[in-house]
Amino acid sequence: MASSSIFHPLLRRAVRSSRLSSCTLVLSSIRSRVGPSSTTPAMSVLSRMISSLPRLPILEAIASHDPESTAVVHSISGREFKYGSLLGDVRRARDKLEAAAPSSGLGGERVAFLVENSYDYIVTLLAIMAARAIALPLSPAFPAPELQYILNQSQASILVSSPKFSTKAEEVLKTGLDSVPTHLLLEKHLQSSEHEAVPLEGENAGSSGLMLYTSGTTNRPVSLYV
Repeated sequence: MASSSIFHPLLRRAVRSSRLSSCTLVLSSIRSRVGPSSTTPAMSVLSRMISSLPRLPILEAIASHDPESTAVVHSISGREFKYGSLLGDVRRARDKLEAAAPSSGLGGERVAFLVENSYDYIVTLLAIMAARAIALPLSPAFPAPELQYILNQSQASILVSSPKFSTKAEEVLKTGLDSVPTHLLLEKHLQSSEHEAVPLEGENAGSSGLMLYTSGTTNRPVSLYV
């Protein structure tokens, strides 16, 4: 298994920001393969748009490696996830995000997420980037008022949570918000799914990015855009 020193820089920053110590990430992944064409050109274009992911550097790096190699090992449970399933899981999570998006779309929107250190954290982060949105990881250790401040200050339009933190997400959304984000609950991945080839299309990251907040030990949390 390759060293974590080959992590993509953007993903490395997000991992460090939330202390993703319970996973080991290895950059290796699947090769692209386009599915069968549709009956009409218009349907074919629509099908490709639905089934593909944008050609982001980190997704290209993932897609260029062996789909049978291990992508994530959860250090507590020992569960292993292969890169042959990672892009498919990212695509499905991205589609759910876009279905919950405001009418103007997700481009440049802040998408906050409360997800434990796990394979699901990685899928969620990459799905937000694939939606060309700005990923905003939240620390589950922060009290509700602190998280409410971050949501208000960042103007997040969606709050994604895993089942483990759905109750905390609902608590944060109850009061104290200038504008209540849409709450999107993503299911937990208990095992590696079947290998799925996902084509990468497009040319750049667009408005995707990463927004991190300090812990605010001496004052309110301060944002840093990456």
